[in-house]
Amino acid sequence: MTVNAVHPGIIQTNLARDAGGLLMTLMGLFANPLEKTVEQGAATQCYVAVNPEAANTSGEYFSDCGVAKTSPAGRNDRLAKKLWQKSEALAADYLP
Repeated sequence: MTVNAVHPGIIQTNLARDAGGLLMTLMGLFANPLEKTVEQGAATQCYVAVNPEAANTSGEYFSDCGVAKTSPAGRNDRLAKKLWQKSEALAADYLP
């Protein structure tokens, strides 16, 4: 079993269709050249799920079909421990 984090990128979907306002309008204008199609956004998830090269890779962060460097917060051991503890507390009722 492997566990990895995957970032699809900014995808051209209608998820924010009801989020109006100036900020969303500006984001729409400037993000459009950076947006990926749904197929492009799914490529990294598919790569990690089925590519033999990624079959034995675990504990990594993937973006654009490859291992990528996380943000400084993503490499913060103190925050990771805090997140793990919070996750265990939230899942406690569902675990044996």
